Amino acid sequence: GDKAWQTIQFYPARDGAPAPLVIAFSSGADGWARYRFNEAGIALAVVPDKETVPAARKTVDDYLAAIAYLYGDAAKLGIDPTRLVLYGSGAGGSMAALLGTDPTLLGGAGVPFETVRGVISIGGEDFDVVRRMRTNAFLRSTYQRYYGRDESEAATLSPSSHLEAPNAPAFLLLADQHDHDGIEESRSFAEALVKSGTPATFVILPEQQGEVRRTHFLVQEGGSGWEIVSFLRAALTP
Repeated sequence: GDKAWQTIQFYPARDGAPAPLVIAFSSGADGWARYRFNEAGIALAVVPDKETVPAARKTVDDYLAAIAYLYGDAAKLGIDPTRLVLYGSGAGGSMAALLGTDPTLLGGAGVPFETVRGVISIGGEDFDVVRRMRTNAFLRSTYQRYYGRDESEAATLSPSSHLEAPNAPAFLLLADQHDHDGIEESRSFAEALVKSGTPATFVILPEQQGEVRRTHFLVQEGGSGWEIVSFLRAALTP
């Protein structure tokens, strides 16, 4: 893009072979997540979102432009363009789910939908925007600022509007133990995916406790969030 902040942070995998790629729509892939992905032979691209409101459609277009750029420059970057996973936290997780359920978006950007092997969302809430918008005045105001006042547009940008096949072949949805809305919305969306015939798993992340390493996100093998590593290995197997 033409804005100064529209820069992809790219972290190549450790080995030299064309690597599968996680495309993250948030800063939630920094730190240990980035280390674990690279350790597992997976490249990572982090795409920022700093659009001004109403921003939802512009954000989708930014993400699509970034994915198209990565797909087009796959050979130069040393990535395998046929093995992509979309990853995000919060609103970024909901956007990852949207791109994993509406094939027309990636198709319109020139990226074959079948290149997406899976979707990971952490703490996502915006899976059914219109229903959430009608919950109370605060949420209505919040969503109208981000999505605009047109409910039909908000529905188009809601993953729950695109549950029918084809979808990405697998979804992993997670939420923190004390994130009530994230738990409720992520679990509900996972159940809706399964009902529509798409494999989906929901996981509650434990509360982080001081020196207990297993409770720190992706710090210890088999600990908090390790389902993500297992999911990636299964989804990205050639």
